[in-house]
Amino acid sequence: MQRAPTDYPDGKEDDVLVVEFTVLDIPCIGLNGGQESACGWCKDKWGVSWQITPAVLTASLSDPDAALRRRVFTAMMDMKKIDVAAINAARQG
Repeated sequence: MQRAPTDYPDGKEDDVLVVEFTVLDIPCIGLNGGQESACGWCKDKWGVSWQITPAVLTASLSDPDAALRRRVFTAMMDMKKIDVAAINAARQG
């Protein structure tokens, strides 16, 4: 489980953001909400929301360094499409 490292527009620090679970032996990741087209979100034709999540973003948001997580999370909250270069810049500080 991953929690928000800081307050954000639609939530508070420590809100649950991500949970991992398995369905029929298929590993899945559940994400807590988001606005359509914000933070890499898109909505399919059945109305299911999905977030496009590059590996560097997932790794950054689960990094043991709380300051790094906070920088990356803050950078992501301003993105419509996930910008990997900006995520890497936030990782560096």
